[in-house]
Amino acid sequence: MKCPEVNSSIESYYLTPDSNEPKQKRLKDGSRFWAVLIGIDEYPHKPLHGCVADARSIQEYLNEDLGVPNDHIKCLLGHQETPLTSSPTHDNIISALYGLVDNPAIANGDNILVYFAGAGTRYDAKECFHEDVKPIDAICPIDRGVDLTYDISLREINGVFSQISREKGATMMNTLILDCGHALPAGCP
Repeated sequence: MKCPEVNSSIESYYLTPDSNEPKQKRLKDGSRFWAVLIGIDEYPHKPLHGCVADARSIQEYLNEDLGVPNDHIKCLLGHQETPLTSSPTHDNIISALYGLVDNPAIANGDNILVYFAGAGTRYDAKECFHEDVKPIDAICPIDRGVDLTYDISLREINGVFSQISREKGATMMNTLILDCGHALPAGCP
């Protein structure tokens, strides 16, 4: 049985502080969405399965359900057939993130999604600092450990989001989705 056709636009309501009743109906415009989608299966030492497929599913949702144009979505997919320019290397991930800052078409009020499916890690910050600081969580690019290539900390990603908000406007809707795990140090829940 085929599913019935559904209107692909997103309708949302907002509530005013004085009432629980919706005051205005808004229609989301897919052209106001921007995304960087990263999926990595082919890590050299420990391959994963399904990360590239998950990133492609997010792209399909953005395109088909939300009407986001393809040129608003940057995909970095890590599998054997990936050309180097769209491989999720450290440099390509950082370039894609800062591309959101530098893109003149992205305006105040636009929606930005960064989706990462792959390996994550956690570093004990006490090894790096003499102070008692919280652990550093990071995502792992496909080329981690090659020629002194480092992981990308969530603090760095947060810095990019902060820069986007400063340069594009405070009403940016920045969303980070991490579909990854990391090994916790011994004794952590």
